[in-house]
Amino acid sequence: MGSRGRSEVDISSKAGPVAAMDWGGSGDPILFLHGGGSNAAEWVQVVGHLTDDFRCVAVDFHGHGRTPAHQEPTYETYLDEIDAVVDHLGIARDRLTLVGSSFGGAVAVCYEARRPGCRAIVGDDSAPSAVHVGLRPNPDGVEHTAEEYDALGWGWSGDEAAYEARVAAWVADGSGPEPYVRRCHQLGADGRYHQVPATAVIAAMHNLGLRPENPYLRVNNYAEVGCPVLLLCATEGTASDNRRFVDSMPTRFPMVTVTWVEGGHGLHRQLPELVAQHVTKATEAARVRR
Repeated sequence: MGSRGRSEVDISSKAGPVAAMDWGGSGDPILFLHGGGSNAAEWVQVVGHLTDDFRCVAVDFHGHGRTPAHQEPTYETYLDEIDAVVDHLGIARDRLTLVGSSFGGAVAVCYEARRPGCRAIVGDDSAPSAVHVGLRPNPDGVEHTAEEYDALGWGWSGDEAAYEARVAAWVADGSGPEPYVRRCHQLGADGRYHQVPATAVIAAMHNLGLRPENPYLRVNNYAEVGCPVLLLCATEGTASDNRRFVDSMPTRFPMVTVTWVEGGHGLHRQLPELVAQHVTKATEAARVRR
């Protein structure tokens, strides 16, 4: 298991400020992309199982973690944020592996389809669901609202004592490692801690993924990637309702490999060592391929 420190990085992108976590490392770069409603620190356990042979970096997307919300997000916002991190840190794109969870995996494929040249992609339960390929209508409707997420508790805020109690409770119930939980809450100008992303941001992000006309989630993005794509699919995850189609993806899209893993959505939290092993193998195989 790798043992390394990490630093915070603040970068300017076309869309505005973007934050990242940088664990350093002297080898091939890996950029980790979090899922919707999460943040860069969700990857701390996976990175802990990777050796220093990899340069590990994770980004906070718009409105998540330490990256502020500065406009209504679009997929171009997220692609620009990846560009900013890659350019600022001097990462060689032809050596870069993108590792994305859920929404982050879809963004990774979209990025390679529009900014070709990455070495490999690993998606953690990011394969298209039946809704995304049009085999099943979205049961919740298309548009979500901030009020819906307020009702689910996303709009939480509290003083420092309440924040510390909340962090302890989240860690105790297995919601995630402490760095991740703390990054889910940011100190506001009002002196209170607020859960991030804000309800309006998470609603807008989820709406992007549900609109059928959205070109950035179209399945044909997989036909446009020029690097190997490993899809780690959870047997109880988001694509489990679409297994027949997902299993056909390597035939439809020759760059895609599908591996089913026993577990639910968010394999990187449940099985970080296994995910790290798959990331290592995928990156090394892609290096040999080139």
